[in-house]
Amino acid sequence: MMNNLGLYVHIPFCAKKCGYCDFYSLERREDLMSDYVKALIRQMEAFSDTCSGKTVDSVYIGGGTPSILPHRLIADILSKVDRFYRLWGKAEITLEANPSTVNAVSMRAYRSSGINRISFGVQSSSNPMLQKLGRLHRFEEAVASILLAKEEGFDNISADLMYALPGQTVADFLSDVNALTSLPVVHLSVYGLKIEENTPFGRQKDLALPAEEEQCAMYLEGVELLKEKGFLQYEISNFAKRGYESRHNMKYWTRKEYLGFGPAAHSFLNGVRFCFPRDLQKYIDTVDFSPCVGVYSDTYRVTGREEWEEEVMLSLRTRDGCALETLHAVAESREALETYIKLITDNKYARIENGRLSLTPKGMLLSNTIISDLLVK
Repeated sequence: MMNNLGLYVHIPFCAKKCGYCDFYSLERREDLMSDYVKALIRQMEAFSDTCSGKTVDSVYIGGGTPSILPHRLIADILSKVDRFYRLWGKAEITLEANPSTVNAVSMRAYRSSGINRISFGVQSSSNPMLQKLGRLHRFEEAVASILLAKEEGFDNISADLMYALPGQTVADFLSDVNALTSLPVVHLSVYGLKIEENTPFGRQKDLALPAEEEQCAMYLEGVELLKEKGFLQYEISNFAKRGYESRHNMKYWTRKEYLGFGPAAHSFLNGVRFCFPRDLQKYIDTVDFSPCVGVYSDTYRVTGREEWEEEVMLSLRTRDGCALETLHAVAESREALETYIKLITDNKYARIENGRLSLTPKGMLLSNTIISDLLVK
């Protein structure tokens, strides 16, 4: 059995920041792209010995807007992954792309560099809504990009879709779902809008957001419609046709190892969680990225009860849920735990199958509360 590792490569560049986005990225810094990729390669090399016994079975290039990078730099990144790491021949290699930044030339270059999965940030099928979100593309561009990807040989195509948007109705969101599932996509990531404090939306006082009841209806009716369309829910926000679940995404929810490259990129390696600070210039200026030199922040080793708690919190986000024996291992009172499990299963927030507790879509809407309650029983 392979000792598997996932690699995440953060590309912190955007043509324009969207109104809701709190991910670490900077606008219009083409002048830094080449130097940034050189720094990425330094960090990759610094960890290569530590990871020499591991086989990389997933690479995820995210952002930001990775497709804003010249495709020669994308190819350079992937060639160095292959050089410094043991890259499995059937590895899942994903690139996030904005529909307004791709064309036939770049799509062919992605394919030839080894990318076999592409994820488009579509967000909505409504052009007025896309404009309100601050997106640079129109839906027609998203459709054209997805069809182009299929034409150029990508069979594993994903798209991001958002709900609970300003002024959006349940019917609007279901229309989005119908529009996306009519295209040759095999995976959808469906996210509710979250208002982050340090974003344009966070500073805007007149956002007409849907009422909580309507947001819940969007999620639950969306889950049902996606199921009808052949997209099975395998995690709170992720849906896929059978066999197209994201191998890389699942590493996060199943506590498998992954190594993040770039500022704000998180890692979980050899039982330790760490990340590089959200500082692009500091990252570019760093000469020594060795694991032991202290340039990483939020560094801590996960041990004891915390390991069990992480397993509960993360696994309950997924379709397979958490083993009952794991829940019993962290319980302060088995009696209180069993009483609470009966309560949430009786009320259709959870189900028990094959010795595992998993949340229903209704329960996933309350996942934070349910998981917190389970951990104190």
